[in-house]
Amino acid sequence: SMNQKTLKQLIERGEIHTVVVAFPDVLGRLVGKRFTADFYLSQVAAHGTHACNYLLAVNMEMDPQDGFQVANWESGFGDYEMKPDPASLKILAWQPGTALVICDYLHHNGKRVEEAPRSVLQHQLDALKKKRTRAMMASELEFYLFDTTYSAAFDADYRHLRPSSDYRIDYHLLQPGRDENILGSIRRECSASGIPVECSKGEWSRGQHEVNVEYAEALEMADRHVLFKQAIKEIAHREGKSASFMPKFAEEEAGNSCHIHLSLQQGGKNLFWDSKKKAPSRVFHQFLAGLLKYSPELCLFFAPTINAYKRYQSGSWAPTRMAWSMDNRTVGFRVVGHGPSFRIENRMPGADANPYLAFAKASTLFTSNDEQIVVHKTFYKGEGSTIGHNLTAGPFSSIGKNCKIGTSVYIGSNVSIGNNVKIGNNSKIHSNVTIESNVIIGDECEIFAGAVIGSDGFGYAHDKDNSWIKIPQTGSVKIGDNVDIGANTTIDRGAIDDTVISDGVKIDNLVQIGHNCIIGEKTIIAGCVGIAGSAKIGRNCMIGGAAMIKGHISITDNTIISGGTGIGKNIVVPGKRFTNVFPYNIEHKDWLRIANNLKKIGKKND
Repeated sequence: SMNQKTLKQLIERGEIHTVVVAFPDVLGRLVGKRFTADFYLSQVAAHGTHACNYLLAVNMEMDPQDGFQVANWESGFGDYEMKPDPASLKILAWQPGTALVICDYLHHNGKRVEEAPRSVLQHQLDALKKKRTRAMMASELEFYLFDTTYSAAFDADYRHLRPSSDYRIDYHLLQPGRDENILGSIRRECSASGIPVECSKGEWSRGQHEVNVEYAEALEMADRHVLFKQAIKEIAHREGKSASFMPKFAEEEAGNSCHIHLSLQQGGKNLFWDSKKKAPSRVFHQFLAGLLKYSPELCLFFAPTINAYKRYQSGSWAPTRMAWSMDNRTVGFRVVGHGPSFRIENRMPGADANPYLAFAKASTLFTSNDEQIVVHKTFYKGEGSTIGHNLTAGPFSSIGKNCKIGTSVYIGSNVSIGNNVKIGNNSKIHSNVTIESNVIIGDECEIFAGAVIGSDGFGYAHDKDNSWIKIPQTGSVKIGDNVDIGANTTIDRGAIDDTVISDGVKIDNLVQIGHNCIIGEKTIIAGCVGIAGSAKIGRNCMIGGAAMIKGHISITDNTIISGGTGIGKNIVVPGKRFTNVFPYNIEHKDWLRIANNLKKIGKKND
């Protein structure tokens, strides 16, 4: 790898005669100076150099713009220091005898100029380092290759430029083969310069190409990105052609994008992927939610020019909606990969995006307070309630007073949570769930859409004159750890004591559980089951769909109840299976025998 010692040896051997000292401006262009190699070693390597601070306040035509505090006419446009970053040293294979180093922009007191694009990114990455995490990025750049030279293009006012092909070349091998003198040079010379290239391919439009660079930590990737664009332009010029990264070259042609692939690593592991569940992690969902929420503001950095917005055109492979989807090239955020390679492909940026600023703004979603990122502005928290970190809360959801919500809890949209509710760590409450007051929900639970937990049960009884009176429901619902409750299931609060759902219970959709019921550990209940009040079901039971269980009865452990079965009597012997109706001592095997006899009788009668 290149370092100061290796550079010194190359200079002493006469292999390097020029060192380019550069830094990225606000538009993502490399600006700087070219030094003789000896002067760089003796002076610049240790002490740096300087550049006019107006470079942070210019437009595309290099005209200084008004309104900047960092650099302005009133202050006289003084100098800032350029300090070489030895980690960025590279030998430029397309410029024989030349090395390049990227600099940090500093005040004279040695502090970073925080407005400089590289400083903006470093600031965010410093915050990530405190969490021992790294933002991993890869920018996927597209560009047009023209047979027209840069000088001829200027003379023609950049009109009627001739693309290097006469037809669309997406994935074609013939036309890119004709351009291989340039594309091959880009692949080989960039790779030899410390910018490892994966591949090149023809893109959708005439003369349009894409070259992919290997992913890296965000700062290294941003350095590769700006130097890569510089290399492509210089190699095209060397070959008598020109290249353009303009986001929308022509209305009828596809735009040039800069798809940013991103993920988060900690200890070499991809934090976007839950290796235990073999599924996207909560961190991924939180980051994606923040990306969707703040994308309108982030577009200032994803699409920094007027031309960039012309790229957002239907049917042109550019996104027109800030939506996400799995492996879908029409949305703003395409989710791809699996396991260690699982990542988000941000398809919003055009090829004119400044990678330092685009990467930095995406990194803010990693480094900002998690609650700020993923809690919708319409979410309401009642007085006295406490919430652990990493909360996700959707639109129009609310929690009442004095609730206690654990860490990494997900609350979907339109969820209503009453007063004094407790929800454990890593639990998920999906959309349109209602949780009444005083309910307790354990860790790692998942309650699906439309469920109602802790409402008053039927709770009526006859009084002396035979009229119905309401019985106060004074109990609650207590749900253990690792419990699943299906969509539109209702669990009534206890009339006097509590309704209890023990650890590991799995309840399907459309189940009705009456007040004061107790469900033992690891019991599974299929859909459309009705369990009347004060029933007690043991551990490790299996209850089939549409079964009906009478109130005030007990079912012992390890009992299996087939679908559609009615249970009207206590079951006291464990490990039995019951089918159809059980007001009598008929076990499952007896029912099968009776059913088989009935079939034979029916056939005989036929």
